[in-house]
Amino acid sequence: MYLNLLYTSVRSALSSQYPYLTKSYYRERNALPVIDREILGIFKSSDIARQRFAMATRRHKPLNLLFNRHIYHLPKITLCMVTHNSSQWIESWMEAVASLDYPRDNIIFNIVDNGSTDDTVALLESAMGLHGYANQMQIHLNEKNLGFGYGQDLAIKKSSTEFILVINPDAFLESQSLSRAVNLAMDDDQDVCAWEFAQIPFEHPKYYDPVTLETSWNTHSCILIRREAYLSVGGYDTNFFMYGEDVELSYRLRSKGYRLRYLPWARVTHNISSKHGLRDNQPVRALAANLCIRRRYGRMKDRIIAYVILALGLFSSNKERRNYIKKVWKLYKELRPNFKPNRPKGIFFPFSGVNFEQRRAGVLTSIPKFSKTPLISVITRVHKITPTLQEAIASIKHQTYPAIEHIIVCDKGIKISQPGAKVVSINDHHRAKAGNVGAKAANGKFLLFLDYDDLLFADHIEGLVGTILANPDSICAYAYSWEAIAKHRQGGRLKYFGPQLGMESQFNAAVDLKSHNYFAIQSVLIRKKFFDDIEGFNEDLNYLEDWDLWRRLSLKGKFIAYPKTTSIYFTPGLEKDRIKRIWNFTLQSSKNFQ
Repeated sequence: MYLNLLYTSVRSALSSQYPYLTKSYYRERNALPVIDREILGIFKSSDIARQRFAMATRRHKPLNLLFNRHIYHLPKITLCMVTHNSSQWIESWMEAVASLDYPRDNIIFNIVDNGSTDDTVALLESAMGLHGYANQMQIHLNEKNLGFGYGQDLAIKKSSTEFILVINPDAFLESQSLSRAVNLAMDDDQDVCAWEFAQIPFEHPKYYDPVTLETSWNTHSCILIRREAYLSVGGYDTNFFMYGEDVELSYRLRSKGYRLRYLPWARVTHNISSKHGLRDNQPVRALAANLCIRRRYGRMKDRIIAYVILALGLFSSNKERRNYIKKVWKLYKELRPNFKPNRPKGIFFPFSGVNFEQRRAGVLTSIPKFSKTPLISVITRVHKITPTLQEAIASIKHQTYPAIEHIIVCDKGIKISQPGAKVVSINDHHRAKAGNVGAKAANGKFLLFLDYDDLLFADHIEGLVGTILANPDSICAYAYSWEAIAKHRQGGRLKYFGPQLGMESQFNAAVDLKSHNYFAIQSVLIRKKFFDDIEGFNEDLNYLEDWDLWRRLSLKGKFIAYPKTTSIYFTPGLEKDRIKRIWNFTLQSSKNFQ
């Protein structure tokens, strides 16, 4: 028996899977989309990891609280937009701009129309006049469609304000989005040059750092940019007609020492599933652009992977796929001479499959809408002094959900002072007891446990709250997690191994939880009533107390999925620590979970 347990522990530790998996799970997973496990780019850079650590410990307030400047002190800003047969969106776009809380006289419009054959220009002029912006608009008419990058470059170079907003005609600003973004940009570090707006109803699935909100590249459906930084790197690469120019510009900015951010609370409605006119060649242009950017910024490995993917496509049994790859290759050969390798040293540019980096699950998962905002109690158990606690706290303060109380339970006699949080001290050296003490101190109707060394993406709590409110018969809502292997977080030695296994599908909690623990503890939102009904964590356990909690809760009602990756949990990077952890896990599970 013990040899078998040792074998299981070693195998699990070396393969990074915690807990170990059953054969039945592997059968389940065969029916799911394959998700490759590979390193994610932003933490590959030790410099970025150190910046994240430094920012978490030095900032007096989180980024989302830098919105306190009176709106009439906000500067002039230029909205730069390119149109092409965009008449269906002009009226709604203009109404959204008119509803902004930004000073009306401080908004300038530089618009380039790329040879529209419908009434886009007439509607623009009419709408500007109707809403009182006629004297604040410049419009340049191109005779033909010269592409997104060419048009935006022209609009930006005709502007003169410090900040410009690059925006699509089908991107509709929320009333506070622009003022929030500009407020932050004015207080931000000078080497940060771009602030990307979050898209709703479907957030872009790319990665961003939950603490610093840094990202390796920005999408440009709606983004605030320092004009000086844009001009200093030469602007958009107009070799791209459409698609890829935003990634290439992001990489060029980063190669010159600039940093980029993502703003989860500055939102723009941009429905990626809506019709966009003449975009039949979108997949062809997007993949050809990816190949060009790989050639310029990628490693040899990145280029080879792309060529292999293309070669496999050419030998596909699917005729449409073969024709698609042939079109991609033809366009790539035309563009290729303009993209000679120019990869700066010391900067990591992520590529994953045919994407620019590994995507978070949930690309078509919308953030649920709800009218009530019940109080959520987030409980953090602390048993040692560590800077990672400040990172976890920052990820809580960056949440898009407004009604949160944070309870910190300090065990082992640790003393912590944290403004804005409720701090409770115990001296029991016990995880389960600390969790129950935090729950007793909670005023919220819902509980979420966040360990001091884990992180939440900004929509984590909002998504879980919307999910559980939409399912009143549920007792828990859960989201997907990413596992991160950490050897030394402050030094930047981090690897992401992708989604926590078991969380990509719905399951029968009462049955499946017998085989293994599906959940990282921070991934589950619990109705406090049911937590109290089962008397919380089992204080006879100091390992696996969360697994035991899920099993007992599953007997009370449903677990509902918010099928999106919204949190990160860290596991030991040293193999000896992983083996020890899995061994303890296996021994205790053999005693308590048969």
